[in-house]
Amino acid sequence: MVGCSQKSVAEILKKHRLTGSVRDFAIPCRPRVTTKRQDNLLVRKCKKDRFKTATQIKAEVLSEYSIKLSTSTVQRRLRGAGLFGRKPRKKPRLTTKHKRDRLSFARSHKNWNTEEWARVVFSDESRFLLYTNDGRAYIRRMKGEEISERCLQKTCKFGGGGIMVCGCFCWSGVGLWWKYLGTSRQIPTLIYWKMH
Repeated sequence: MVGCSQKSVAEILKKHRLTGSVRDFAIPCRPRVTTKRQDNLLVRKCKKDRFKTATQIKAEVLSEYSIKLSTSTVQRRLRGAGLFGRKPRKKPRLTTKHKRDRLSFARSHKNWNTEEWARVVFSDESRFLLYTNDGRAYIRRMKGEEISERCLQKTCKFGGGGIMVCGCFCWSGVGLWWKYLGTSRQIPTLIYWKMH
């Protein structure tokens, strides 16, 4: 008739007799084991190196400041600050020279017209490895930091032997792809040979 069991009704009546109310009283929470200052310390440690795990941060805080925390407490504080564990996006490792050369190229060609770009052949090569390091890495990052430099995992093309594949495209369409044994310096010659 009231949509609950006889036992529930009896418990509610008993509570009313004892307390004069049927409301649930708030259960006192366990006090926080960290202060605001310690929370900020954990966040700073994480932001200094995004690849550090909660366990590593916990160990650092213990050895440097004698603050004893559990790994789950560290994880909760970092999540509370918006730093969630995620797999890092990957990008090729670029040196300062690579970045400078790419920026220089972009600036020197920014005013090219369609006719000029139509005469260009773009090529790319990739090395497919027999053995790769498949170890999973996690980082802590905030929303919108997916491609932030400090949140990326740099990749290198090496390890265990493999096969090199090259392809190209231009204004008129996509060219052939081919495998080859050699160095990337031979690619311009290979492209010319394949296209003529």
